[in-house]
Amino acid sequence: MASASLLAYRIVRKCADGLPLYRIAGRFARLRIELARTLMSEWLAQCAELLEWLHRRMVPKVFESGNVWEDDTTLARHNHDPSGRKTYEAKLWLYAKDDRHGPPPIIYEFSNSRTGMRR
Repeated sequence: MASASLLAYRIVRKCADGLPLYRIAGRFARLRIELARTLMSEWLAQCAELLEWLHRRMVPKVFESGNVWEDDTTLARHNHDPSGRKTYEAKLWLYAKDDRHGPPPIIYEFSNSRTGMRR
């Protein structure tokens, strides 16, 4: 069972620092701690499910001002259709409220195309 601090460390390294699972697993391996990438991936998915309520509450807060900064990042997504290409372009969208009085609230959303999640 993973502790809250281990899960938080894992989320920060993956999401904020952009480290892939194999690098995180390598760092733990140097400390003689063996953590499978599949296990860490499952932990991330479970944490995302637990934090979904927070995301739902943040969305209206970000968009209420009407002054929102938006950006997207292209991601290669595996295509399960054997007749198509191996990957296709998906998008990770970032929306940030323009808040001049401290760090802006930021939300991320995923879409399978360039159409985005614009509201």
